[in-house]
Amino acid sequence: MIEDTKCSFCHRHHYEVLNLIASPEVGIYICSQCVEEFYPTPPEHLLHKYSSKKKKSPNSLLKTIHNFFNSEHPLNDPICSFCNHNYPQPQFLITNSNDTAFICNRCMEVCKNVIEERTKDLRNFISHWEQELKSSQTSDNFSYPKQKHLLEKIEYWVDFKPSDAQNFLPLLDMMLKQPEISKKITKRIELIKSEILEIDE
Repeated sequence: MIEDTKCSFCHRHHYEVLNLIASPEVGIYICSQCVEEFYPTPPEHLLHKYSSKKKKSPNSLLKTIHNFFNSEHPLNDPICSFCNHNYPQPQFLITNSNDTAFICNRCMEVCKNVIEERTKDLRNFISHWEQELKSSQTSDNFSYPKQKHLLEKIEYWVDFKPSDAQNFLPLLDMMLKQPEISKKITKRIELIKSEILEIDE
């Protein structure tokens, strides 16, 4: 995760949330907690109120023309920071407290699906290696290259997603119980475990 990124809607840091999804627009993010809270029923106080389409007076028409040439998005209503669409109007558009980030219901649904897939990937990864380790206890098939490969994967995941770190503790404990575990790998496992425990404090 680059620098100290945080959710544009609740302002929680990336290490405080389960997932953080970036929009194409630089610096705009939404976390999994906000997706859960906003979709499918968004809080009323965060909904953007669309401007009513009244007949424009000559003055307001001049203002619209001025905005067209002086704004990147000349339309009265803001656009979704994730899909950059504002027409036709989405079912709802959520704004953050200072109106610098917006997300529509369609992008919210996409984010929810992405988060579900990420969670599934993590569960599948852990489940696969738990089965590998169980079978290795009887077949002596947990060689040093395998140990190193698994540990590198776990280290990368923990560094990239600290909020997922706790999920790896049972897997690390299983590694320590392997009969052919190397001393070098044992030391690395203990170091990773201590780092994970520090994240939660």
